[in-house]
This record gives sequence, structure tokens and C-alpha cells, in this order.
Amino acid sequence: MELPTEFIERMQGFEWKLPVDAVDASLARSEGRMAGRLTSGVAVANREAARRSAGTATALDVLLRWAWIRRRTPAQDIEDFRNGQPLQVVGFTKSIGGAAVASVGRGKQIARLRQGYLRLAVGEAPVWSDRRGDRSATLKSPFGLKLTGEKVPMAPKFERYELVTADGTYDLAVPKKDAELVRHVFGLA
Repeated sequence: MELPTEFIERMQGFEWKLPVDAVDASLARSEGRMAGRLTSGVAVANREAARRSAGTATALDVLLRWAWIRRRTPAQDIEDFRNGQPLQVVGFTKSIGGAAVASVGRGKQIARLRQGYLRLAVGEAPVWSDRRGDRSATLKSPFGLKLTGEKVPMAPKFERYELVTADGTYDLAVPKKDAELVRHVFGLA
């Protein structure tokens, strides 16, 4: 379908003015859940879209692996990170961004494990965002990372770490494939 010439001329001279929330919402749809969100009072709209890390696999990645089509490796992730490519690592936490508690009866409450994404980029502070999108936290350096050795319930391919930041100590569980990348990133800062 071809557009009329006068419509095209009119649209070329038109200046689009959208409210900031509309721009943020459109970027959030085009770049995924991480972009377009306010983080510490600063809009994240101008960030480059993050690529999934080697350990962050979708259903399509599993099918490709079954078809013997290889995905990226942790070593390639580290090289991409050094070259400025932002990466998104899936993980679990109980404490980053505040504890989410669940009632277990008789007035007792426990902190529940929440799934989310850790956005890692050179020159930017790491940002944790919950999968549901209701909580996010910017992690402030200096960092310390220590393997705890505890198992992650119902997630045998994950390792649990204790992450020490300027704001406090948090628990973090990341895929074993991404452990090398996470140690590299938090070792640099």
C-alpha cells in the first residue's frame, strides 16, 4: 500500500511531541522490561537494550540446544561485556529491593524468593529489577561477592551468593553458567 504524497509531506514537517511517560512506555515495550523505568529518579530511556546472558535461557533457547544449535558461551559473554554490550542475567533474591514476605500461618511470615533480572553494563551501576516489575534497585559499589554453597530450592542449575554493596548485604542466586560473568563484573567494580 502506497501513501499519498501530500500525506507524506505533511508528516515530514510534523514535530512529534509526546509526554515523557508515553516515551518511557514505548521504550519499555521495544527494549524489554528493564528500559523506560525510573531508577533512582533518573529515566532509563536512553539505555541500550541488554542481551540475555548465556545462562539466561528461554524456551526457544532450549529448543535450539536440542537441535544442536549452540548459543553463546560464558567466555563470549565476558568478552561482549568488556566491549560494552549490556547483559541481562536472570536470578533470584530474597533481599534486593526489600524483602517480600509470605504468611505461613499462625502469624509467622518468611521472606520469599523472587525472580528478577540483573542488568550489567560497563560504566553503569548494576540494576536489579523484579520479574513482575514492581521493585528495582540500583546496586552501589564497592562490591564483594562470596559463594555461600547453599542450594536454591527447585533450581539445581543456580548458585547462591552473598553480595556485599555500599547499601548492605544481599543474597543473590544466578545460573551456574553466568557465575563466571557475575564474578568478573563484581570483581571489576
